[in-house]
Amino acid sequence: MKPKTLILLMVAIGCGLVAAFLASQATGKAQVDRVPVVVTKAEVRQGTFITEKNVGDFFEVQERDRATVPPNTLTDINELKRKLLANTLDQGQMVKKQDVAGYEGLAKTLKAGQRAVTLRVTIDTAVAGFVVPGSHVDLVANMADPKSPQMIMSKIFLQDVLVLAVNTEDSKPAESKVMQQPGLVTLALTPADAEKAIRVSKDGVPYMVLRRPDDDKIAKTNGAVSAFGRSNTDVEAPAAETKNVLQAKKAITEGTTIDNVADFFEEAALPAGSVPEGAISNPKDIQGQKVRFIGAKATLTREYVMSDTPRINTEPVVVRPKKMTITIWSGPNKQVHDVTPNREGEGIPPGTPSGVKEGGSEGK
Repeated sequence: MKPKTLILLMVAIGCGLVAAFLASQATGKAQVDRVPVVVTKAEVRQGTFITEKNVGDFFEVQERDRATVPPNTLTDINELKRKLLANTLDQGQMVKKQDVAGYEGLAKTLKAGQRAVTLRVTIDTAVAGFVVPGSHVDLVANMADPKSPQMIMSKIFLQDVLVLAVNTEDSKPAESKVMQQPGLVTLALTPADAEKAIRVSKDGVPYMVLRRPDDDKIAKTNGAVSAFGRSNTDVEAPAAETKNVLQAKKAITEGTTIDNVADFFEEAALPAGSVPEGAISNPKDIQGQKVRFIGAKATLTREYVMSDTPRINTEPVVVRPKKMTITIWSGPNKQVHDVTPNREGEGIPPGTPSGVKEGGSEGK
């Protein structure tokens, strides 16, 4: 082999060794700069309680470049167990120590000002068991319609409520998507909402409506008394109470005497609440009476009857004086008698002559 060829070969071998060394150094440096971190698999909402059963559903460990890892990022997934998520995390977000809080019982899952309230439910009111710890639900009550108390209305009275536990479980079963035989749910509520939920539960079992975990919008509803809207109800309203009254068939002039009631008035049924005071319903109460002017279709009341006009008494009335003086002349003699008659002729002295001088008796 020529010396020149040998020299070139040695140079090539040296360059290869240097390249291999540099490549191994670069690979080693990259491995040192990548570190394990805890990352979310999907969006995890604030208030989620992390247990040994669900930690793998929400989080996983990935390797990230050290330069991209913020301070206080969790590197061990076990640090999340029995902890409460203090902040809502997006999918693929690295979990920091300040994103979780320590656990001291179920109350630790509550936000400031919230209360844990347990309500009784059934399989149908708990969305067939699909309401699980961590779910967000609306609550619906069946109540009397304030506009029509005789009708029952279904109305959403609480929205976007966090479910803390179902029965005595504070996490969803790992082997099932539903809670078997739900009987109790524990909700995170404000004190005012807790009062509403407890009051409704005394009248019946409230229904829960499952929401999407990323939907926190508050809906405005009017409530429903029927599947066809408020104006078309399935419930037949009870008939309103009515009262029979007399109404004028036609206009009646002032001072008319009602000899035949049927010629002037007819019976009408009015809602009890709209009947005027003093309305007359018995025809005998107006028979033979005089009335003031009354318009057609007007309801007859006592104020239309001319009650101040007395009825005419057809029996003869004999008016007798309380005291009477009679002067009787017998020849030149004069006799004066004071009498108080009770009946015709009573009080006149017996034996009084039938004839009297100068016109007979004088009455004073």
